[in-house]
Amino acid sequence: MAVESDESRRKAFEHLKLAKLSRSLDERRGHRAIARSYEALAETERWLESAAKRRPVVPQKPPGSGA
Repeated sequence: MAVESDESRRKAFEHLKLAKLSRSLDERRGHRAIARSYEALAETERWLESAAKRRPVVPQKPPGSGA
């Protein structure tokens, strides 16, 4: 009977280790996804800044202003 108890404890411990590992991997995946999102945002900002330098925005006069 003690052997079965030890075996069930070992299985429970292995299950717990796997659950912790799985959670850790999920967290890392989430962190990588967030990092990719920030990198994409930074790249978009760089693109917008370079586009603004290439072609400055000229303010438009409102219609009917006589210009």
